Amino acid sequence: MLNDNIAELEAQLAANEIACPHCHAVYLRDGLEPLTTVTCQSCGKPFLVGMMVGRYYLQELAARSKFYSTYLALANQDGDAFPVEVKLIATASQTHPSQIKALWNEAQVGGLLNDTDFVSGCLDHGVSNGYYYIVRPYVEGERLDQHIARCGKLPVEHAIKLALHLLAALQHIYRTGFLYRNLQPANVLINPFGYAVLYDLGQCRPVNEAKAPETSPQSETPVSFHAPERLLHQGETLASELYSLGMVLYYALTGHPYFSDEEFADLLARRFAGTRPSSGRFTELPASLAILLDTMLRFNSAERPQECADVVDSLKAILMELEED
Repeated sequence: MLNDNIAELEAQLAANEIACPHCHAVYLRDGLEPLTTVTCQSCGKPFLVGMMVGRYYLQELAARSKFYSTYLALANQDGDAFPVEVKLIATASQTHPSQIKALWNEAQVGGLLNDTDFVSGCLDHGVSNGYYYIVRPYVEGERLDQHIARCGKLPVEHAIKLALHLLAALQHIYRTGFLYRNLQPANVLINPFGYAVLYDLGQCRPVNEAKAPETSPQSETPVSFHAPERLLHQGETLASELYSLGMVLYYALTGHPYFSDEEFADLLARRFAGTRPSSGRFTELPASLAILLDTMLRFNSAERPQECADVVDSLKAILMELEED
């Protein structure tokens, strides 16, 4: 529950007070740790001890991972308020410089990508009140992995349309000079209008830089949605993005990842040598969609589609076939 009265919030902060957003009971901030959750003694409901970071009043925890926390916040712009998301790392967290670098990378790349509805870019960034932070547009919606967990697999037409939205996002990022490099269900939001929105741009890399094999790769947790060449540090191209898209589309269509944990661990151990496990994977899908996915998921990047437009044309043709049936 966001309080959209920024003047009231700032006045309470100046008075060393905080109000419960549910019942409006007022408390002194003394002894309350900022960005922790407390229980209102009046109504019994939990609420966040909000604070200012830059010109943003953090009000509600949206997500938390090992390195980052993301909050729903209210921005103060010349006395007017509008909702945003603020992603931050404590400045004391100097033991993970790669994560701080990824946060600044997201800020720099995101600042170039605020002109499309399919990518959540970056509005601002800085250091304030003990935190490195970036500010993203507030996008109402549900993560694809959470939506699948709640509702199950998507209808074929819906999954294809989401893939087209993601293709528009990947193409836009590519034309700006970058590869996204982190396409997976947890980084895809479905907004209330049914559109897919990409966020978390920390792994983006310039196209020419991404193409080169990594001589000193950073340690990272392998993700089954990433292309083999990414996982083997051999360099990436747009075909790598299309492999990840194929994996996400398969997940949306079936409700589960293409590889089991055991299969993925085995593939990593043998460096993706041999053929891709495929028995029974596509039997419930339309034949033309199964053929497209089979090519998108080839281990050899040269055997996959090389351009977003190729996949767009194929998906639009498949949609037309489904509408005619």
